[in-house]
Amino acid sequence: MIRAAIGPFVFVTMVLTGVIWIVQALRFVDEIINYDMTVSAFAYITLLLLPQLLPVTMPIGLFCGMLYAYWRLSTDSELVVMRAAGLSRLSLAKPGLMLGGACAVVVASMTFYFMPLANTTMRDTRFAWHYIYSTLVLRGQQFTPLRITAAHLALSPGLH
Repeated sequence: MIRAAIGPFVFVTMVLTGVIWIVQALRFVDEIINYDMTVSAFAYITLLLLPQLLPVTMPIGLFCGMLYAYWRLSTDSELVVMRAAGLSRLSLAKPGLMLGGACAVVVASMTFYFMPLANTTMRDTRFAWHYIYSTLVLRGQQFTPLRITAAHLALSPGLH
């Protein structure tokens, strides 16, 4: 029963995560254009969004996967056979409860550990692009003001 639910669970989770990820990644198109981001840098910063998306999409995917698995077993009359063989309702629900527990552990780890780590990394990376990289780049046909920050002073000790 777990094998019957894993496939739809992964599929629905990937589709939902992909759709939401693309919508969220469109926010960074402005940074690609304005700050001359590379494709690998864009992929890196958008992959940091996954710990925020998976805790939302995994329970929905698990629900859809388990619903599909039980529906398929019901339409094939396999649930009736299992009940006739003496399995209780709890033993029929046990695979769903086990997958739900595993999903809860993954969602908790994403929420309590990986999401703050990804947010910190994303904030630091975007800060570096906005305030250090943008002041060093000279663009043609555009006035670039000279801004010397503490980061520049730390990098070049001869300026002070």
